This record gives sequence, C-alpha cells and structure tokens, in this order.
Amino acid sequence: MKRNLSLVLALIMAAALVLGGCSSTGSGGGSGGSGGGTPDAPSEPVEVVVWHTFSDHQLEAFEAIVNDYNASQSEVKVVSQTQAWDDFDEKLMQAVRNGTGPDIALDYAATVANYLSDGFVANLTPYITDPEIGIEGFADKVAPGIYREATQFDDAGSVYIMPVVTTGTVFYYNKTMYDELGLSAPATWDELVSCCEKIKAEKGAVGFGFDNLVDGAQIGGLLWQSDNRDSDPESRVDAQELRQQLIEGIDALNEQERLVLSMYYYENLTMKEIGGILGVSEQRIGQINRKLIQKLRDKLERYMKG
Repeated sequence: MKRNLSLVLALIMAAALVLGGCSSTGSGGGSGGSGGGTPDAPSEPVEVVVWHTFSDHQLEAFEAIVNDYNASQSEVKVVSQTQAWDDFDEKLMQAVRNGTGPDIALDYAATVANYLSDGFVANLTPYITDPEIGIEGFADKVAPGIYREATQFDDAGSVYIMPVVTTGTVFYYNKTMYDELGLSAPATWDELVSCCEKIKAEKGAVGFGFDNLVDGAQIGGLLWQSDNRDSDPESRVDAQELRQQLIEGIDALNEQERLVLSMYYYENLTMKEIGGILGVSEQRIGQINRKLIQKLRDKLERYMKG
C-alpha cells in the first residue's frame, strides 16, 4: 500500500530504538556485546531506562506494562521516563551524544538514520535470530510493510528498531448521550451531520471533533476521498480546503524536500535508496524528512488556528 497525505503527517510507525551504551545509570540496551547466548544473572537488577512521550491513558497503560514486567522477574528493572514532545528529538540527540541518554527510546522510524552513522544504535538481529533467546519467525510475525521499514538501514537487512506502534484514525461516540437523544451510531457522513445537528440543538455542544491537528488532517483526507456528492456542502468545502492547505504546503517545499516526500511517501522507497538516488547520506535524508514534516505541520496548524 502506498503512503498517502495522511501518512505524511501521521508518520505511521513509531519504533523503539535500542541505543548502545548511552544511559549513565543502566547497562545499556546495546552495550552487552554483539548478541547471542544467555548472559549470567547479574547480582543486582540491570536498570534499563526508556524515554517516551506518552501521556494520560497511554502513559497509564505503558507504565502498567512496565510494572507488570518488573514484578515478573528480578534481573531487569525497566525505568519509564516521560519526556516533553516539543523538543524530544533535540533532547534525545544531545543526551545520546553526551552519553547521558536512555537505553531505549520510542521515536519515529525515520529518525534512526540520524544515529546509525555514529554507531549509537544497537543491531538487534543477533538477538532476534539467536536460537536460545531470539524471536522465532520474527519476519513472519510483522506486517510486510513494517518489516521492510524496520530493515531498510543496510544491505544485510539488519534490524535496528523494534516496531512498537502503528497509528490510524478511530471514531468513537458518547453512547449515553446518543441513547438519551434517540440517536444511532452514524454509518455515513450524512448521518453524522444529522447527529451533530441534533446534539447541537439539544445540548448546545459540538457534535464532532478530533484530538489534535494530525487527526484533523486524517479526517479531512477521509472526507475528501469519500467524494460523496450528497453529503453536506459545507463539510465538503471544509475537507477540500484542508486538502488544499496540504497541497499548498507541499508546493512551498524546496525541490529536494518534494523529491524526498514523493519517493518516500508515494514511491515507497527506503531512505537508503533515496540517499543513493540523490547522492547524499541516509542520515541526511532523515533530516530532510523531519524538516519537511515539520513544515507541513506548521502550515496545517496556522490554518486550523484561523
């Protein structure tokens, strides 16, 4: 499946980067050698520091997993550390270079190239394929597109990231309110508009919304793609305007950024393949990708704020 405009803004896969020997308190997820075999049990728990940007319910769920794991054994202690989203990439890079970063970081797959050239990321392949401690049939257990994303960084198809999260748009509704107003869950855009109108009339509340700008972009794309001529004209105009903002944002990118966007998100090339075509390093392609995504986010944010 080709990547699309929504994916450009959502960056569909987050990944766990195992950073070699970075944490000042832990032993480091990648500092235990080249892999293979079961190490001797440590006299004290090995502390593994994980950086992430989870909050609210995501944070609760993640920390519940961490606590359950820590309680299940005594050899490893996972330490969950929440970081601010706004400057996460910059803070992570600085900490890694200073030797004070985490052992594991949850970040986008596209950022891995920024760490590889300096040897900051551990190659997980020896551990995954180890007959005693590995993950049997790993390639078959991961969706093909995600596996390709995780193994794009060298010719050997080494795994430097562990797929953790894929994202997609999920719609949900307030069943209590819908039951109170005699409404059923909408199955079409027209039904959604009718529900929203009744909620507004009866409750004085907005009947439909989204959590953030990325979700808004995805919803706008869905509305435009539906191309339903019978749907509410104002809704169609809003969706088309949102798509137009994305098109204008892409047009405002420089030539190199547009090439990277096209080859990565539409032609489905890896960053290494794009780097070879453009004659630059894989790390540089990762930097260009992050910059163009931020430009599109800024463009969309200005539009949404009016």
